[in-house]
Order: sequence, then C-alpha cells, then structure tokens
Amino acid sequence: MTPIAYATYCLTCVAVALAPGPTVTIIAASSLRFGAKAGVAITMGTIGGMLLWLGAAVLGLRLITGGESVLMSILRYAGAAYVIWLGIRLLQSNGDLNAGYSGNAEFASLAAQGFAVILSNPKMFVMFGVIIPPLLDGFASPAIGTLLLGGTFVLAATLCDLAYAFAAGSAGAWLTQRSHL
Repeated sequence: MTPIAYATYCLTCVAVALAPGPTVTIIAASSLRFGAKAGVAITMGTIGGMLLWLGAAVLGLRLITGGESVLMSILRYAGAAYVIWLGIRLLQSNGDLNAGYSGNAEFASLAAQGFAVILSNPKMFVMFGVIIPPLLDGFASPAIGTLLLGGTFVLAATLCDLAYAFAAGSAGAWLTQRSHL
C-alpha cells in the first residue's frame, strides 16, 4: 500500500468514526448526563469490541458474516433494540444530568454497554467486511494487512470517541451550571 493510499484510508477511518451512529449516540448521551468519565468508560468497552471485530477479521470474518448470515442479522437487530432501550431510559430520566453515576462501580457497567453497542454497530461490518478486504492485495499476508488497517481504524475510532466524550462532557457540565442561573 502506498503512503498516499494509506493516508486516504486514514481519512476514511476518521470520517467513518465521526459519522453519527449508535456508538456516538451512547457516548454523547452518557457524557452529557454523567460527564466525560462515563464516555471514557464506554469508549473502553468499544475498544474491546473493536479488538474482537479485528480478531474475527483476521481469523476469517467471512465465516461469521458470509452471505445472509443469521448471526449478523441477530447482532444488528439486538444492537438497534439496545440503543432504543437506552434512549427510552434517558427520556424517562428526571433530567438531572449528574444524577445516577457513582464512579467506579458504574465504570464496568458503562464499558459493558460500549462493548455491546460496538459489537452490533453496522460500521464495524462496513470497515472489516467491506472496506478493508479489497485493500489487502498490497500486503505480504492478508492477516498482516488486516491487523495494520484494522488497528488503524481502532485507533482512529478511539480518538474520535474520546473527543465526543470530552466535548459532550464539557457541554453537559456547562448546561448543568447554566440551569441554576
């Protein structure tokens, strides 16, 4: 892969990671409500999920998602239902942006939410099942190419997710301060 092709791929990774979707929604909503720490916890879970997707891609994503895989459909619908459920829970809350987050005890729960959402996120299938495979021809081995390109996406997505967490956390803090004026 040429340096220009890799740079173009990196820009594609950032664009895909920045595009709103289930992961961005849960990070932004949780960070607004509970602060940036919650978004960071969710991002830790998404990193684990993305690494699982990367491992599946290296081992043979086609085995899992080939054709009209029932497993892929179940993951997609379960993820959509989970994000809808989280949205309903948020709408039913009392509106106090900082209530309910107790710190370390909730960190694991938020990370698990991030893990669950990323596993069913359609962006993962697009990256690991559609965008990366055609780019592997220039590598000595498909596994090495998948690790490099997939790892690049994991890094780009992590940085974008953290940016969303800190931006939404700051916005939530600002809104909370302004609501008492």
